[in-house]
Amino acid sequence: MKKKLLAILLVMSFGLTFLPIPAHADVLKEGLPEVAGASYAVIDGDSCDVLFGKKYDQTFDPQTLVQMMTAVLIIEKGNLKDTVTAPEMPAAINSGNTVFLRKNEEFKLSRLLEAILTYNANDAAYAAAVHIGGSEEKFIDMMNAEAKNLGMTNTEFKSVYGGAKGQKSTAHDMALLAAKASSLEKYVSLTLKPTMNWNGEMFAHDNIPNANGFQQIMEDGVGLKLSNQKGPKTDKIHLAASYTKGGRTVVAVIADADSEAGVYVDAETLLNYGMDHTKSMKLISKNTPLASLTLAGGQRLRVAAQKNYSVTTINDNSIRPEVRTEIDDLDLPIKKGDVVGQIKAGTGQKATSVPLIALDDVKKPVNWWKAAAILLLLLYLALFIARIYYRSKRRKTPPRRPGKARRQPPRALKHAAGRPGPGPRRPLPANPSGGSESGRRSLENRVREERNRRTYTIHREYPGDDR
Repeated sequence: MKKKLLAILLVMSFGLTFLPIPAHADVLKEGLPEVAGASYAVIDGDSCDVLFGKKYDQTFDPQTLVQMMTAVLIIEKGNLKDTVTAPEMPAAINSGNTVFLRKNEEFKLSRLLEAILTYNANDAAYAAAVHIGGSEEKFIDMMNAEAKNLGMTNTEFKSVYGGAKGQKSTAHDMALLAAKASSLEKYVSLTLKPTMNWNGEMFAHDNIPNANGFQQIMEDGVGLKLSNQKGPKTDKIHLAASYTKGGRTVVAVIADADSEAGVYVDAETLLNYGMDHTKSMKLISKNTPLASLTLAGGQRLRVAAQKNYSVTTINDNSIRPEVRTEIDDLDLPIKKGDVVGQIKAGTGQKATSVPLIALDDVKKPVNWWKAAAILLLLLYLALFIARIYYRSKRRKTPPRRPGKARRQPPRALKHAAGRPGPGPRRPLPANPSGGSESGRRSLENRVREERNRRTYTIHREYPGDDR
C-alpha cells in the first residue's frame, strides 16, 4: 500500500459544491420533439452530457456509421501523405458505395480519406484500414480499443466500412463517436465538401455529389455520416450530425429511421431544440491551478485538471454544478504531470472523472540525521582501512639483494674510521696483502704503531695526564 502523507492541506482556488453526483439523467425530460427514428440521442459536443433522447441505449447495427471510427483513426494514427497500395477486396465491399479500387492500385491516404467522408466508399475504408493496421482484424482491434477510450460501453465493431454479423452499438455510443469526429477539423472540412473528383483506373468521375445531404437541409449543420444501405436484412437509415453556434457544438444521432428526407428534418429539429433549451457551463479549465497541497517538509504542490470540462444545464437552471475532488495517497518524489487525484463533476448525465495532475516537481525530503550517520560510518571505515594498510606496509621487509655487502652498524664504522670522536673521517688504509697472513701481521703492526703515536701525542699535549 502506498504510504499516505498526513500533512496535506487542501486550499481550493475557487468555490465548489461538494455534493453526491447523480448517476444518469437527461438535462431535458419534458416537451421533447417527436421524431420517426426508433432511437436517438442528443448530447453536448464538449461535455458529452445527454441533453435528451429516446431509447438511446437500445442496440442496433450501425452499418456505414462505423466509417466514422475508421476516419477518426486514419486522421489520428495515419500519415495522410502515405501512398497506399490497394489490397485484394472482399466481396462484401460491393454492398455499398465504392470507387472500384483495383488490386495494387495506388492512392495517397488523404485521397482515400476524402472518398470515405465524402462518398462513403467502402473499398477506400478497407484499403486505408489494412494500410494502417496491417490487416482488417488488427484495425478492428484498434477501433474497439478507441471505443473503450471514448466510453462507448455498448459497442463492438466487426467491420471497418459497414454492416457485419455480431456488430452492435447504440445511439448514445454513436453520439460519443460523432462528438469526437466533430472536434477534428480535417474530418469536418471533408464532410462539408459538396462534391468530389476521382480519377482511378476503373472509376473516374468529376463532381461526384456528397453522399450526405444534411448540409442542404441545415445550412450551419454538419452531416458527419449517413448510412442508407438497402438490402434484405436492413432498409433502415442512420444519421450522425452536428450543429455549432457561438463556440458550442450539439451532436445528434438517429437510428433506424424510415426515410432519408425524414431523418434530415428530424435531425435539424433535434439539434435546434438542444441548442435553444440548454446551456453549457465551463467548469474546469486545463492546467489552471485548482488546489494547493502542503506536503512533508513544507513543500507545496499545485494541482490542476488534465483537460477542460464543461457541464450542461437547462437555460433557466440556477443550481450549481455538483463536484467532488479526490486526492490520492501520495508517494514522494512527484514529477510535474503525474496524476495525483481526480475531480468528479456532472449534472444531467453520469459523473465524469477528470484526472488531477501535478504542476510542480516535489522532491523527497532529506533525512539529515540518517545522512550524517551514513557519512560518519563511511569516514570510520575509511580510517580503519587506511590504518590496516599502513601497518601492513611497515611490517613488510624488503628482500635482501644477493651479493650486496651488509651495511655496518654506526659503532663499527666509527671504529674503522680510527677517530675517537666526531670530525672528518679518514679513509681506511688499503690492505696491500689482499687478506693474506703476512698482510694481516703488517696491518696489526701499523695499527699498534698508530696507537702508540696517538698515545705519545696525547702525553705531549697534556703532560699532567696519567693516561
